[in-house]
Amino acid sequence: MAVASAASALIRRANLALSMPYVAPNGELETLIAKLFAEVLTLDHVGADDDFSQLGGDSLLGEVLSMLISERTGFDFEIPLLVEHGSPRRISALLRSKGVVAPSYRSRQAGKNLGSLVNITCLKQGNDNTPLYCMPAISGTVSEYVELAKILGGDRPVYGIQIADQAQPGKLGAFASLREMAASIVAKLLTHHRDGPICLIGYSFGGSLAIEVAQQLVGHGKLVPFVGLIDTMPGPACIPLAYRIYHFARNIGPWGLNFAPWALKVATREITEVRHWVNFCKIILRKLRGQPEMQSEDWYKDLPESRRHIVDRNNILVRRYRFEGIYRGTIFLFRYARAVLFDSLLRPIQLDDFDWRRITGANVRVVQMSGDHTNCISRPHVVNLGNELSLALDVALQKENGRATLRV
Repeated sequence: MAVASAASALIRRANLALSMPYVAPNGELETLIAKLFAEVLTLDHVGADDDFSQLGGDSLLGEVLSMLISERTGFDFEIPLLVEHGSPRRISALLRSKGVVAPSYRSRQAGKNLGSLVNITCLKQGNDNTPLYCMPAISGTVSEYVELAKILGGDRPVYGIQIADQAQPGKLGAFASLREMAASIVAKLLTHHRDGPICLIGYSFGGSLAIEVAQQLVGHGKLVPFVGLIDTMPGPACIPLAYRIYHFARNIGPWGLNFAPWALKVATREITEVRHWVNFCKIILRKLRGQPEMQSEDWYKDLPESRRHIVDRNNILVRRYRFEGIYRGTIFLFRYARAVLFDSLLRPIQLDDFDWRRITGANVRVVQMSGDHTNCISRPHVVNLGNELSLALDVALQKENGRATLRV
């Protein structure tokens, strides 16, 4: 989740007319809650006893804050609890009483129901009848889109679709396939927005989900004028073995050109640290074992146990997912220019559309964005992404309005 880092965008707490003096948060959990308060309210800092409503919080920001607290603690925190326990100190006390002892761990009672599997939360309010729905990231959350929603202008509402974890620790999640997950999301969307078209966007894992949701919505007769993928590559099941061999042949040359100078430095002892060779060997072993790459990432290790479980399960689902049929609409792929790495030798990394045209049969429009896969949704790069997304939405909706005029 990106934190607004531009100093000019932050509001100084000292400039607010607060009757409560500043008291520094105490402990890891209380400090986390105070930081989430500051992030959502764009404040430079928040005290342990500061009340959410007195700081300028409203119902929309309350939804976002409740969602973030749920994600970071693993506890199903809802808005009524925020109203009742409005400060970081009181909220952290409540969480501790429920068994939350640290931000990344929660002692859970067996069989506890965390609510429905598919939840929709409002990230940006608006009156336009063409809302934008953000598909869940691989962890099942939508916090990745909060900064993006803030940047999008206009009167279009933005919603996030979040997947809740109802599974017992150590067991697999409820969805047997990505297609089944998409069907549950479609059922929710058809009741949430009965009239008018629906726009979809997904980051990484969420991009594959967005394509499948769009295909099923069209099958239900729903108009989907915009589908956006944020740096989403197709899973292995979408790429036949012959195509993977072809991509390997294309990628091995550029990868070798990048690898050879580094290997030469190692051989000539310009790089003496053995960790470089160790890391390279670890990558090879991980590939041979079929171990998900994210298990080596810090963000994965920092997730609550329940969210790591969802990441592991969703990684399996997206690797097994194969798009079926032909998508007749337009797909916007937002991607950055990347080098060929060892991990991507079998992937269509050198194709501008990552091979989505062949896989879906859709008209794929490629939009270059700044940053990389990790920081493209964080400041400052998310500003560029937001601007490009706004333009793409305008193009897609103007095209659809033109078609509607011709039909009339």
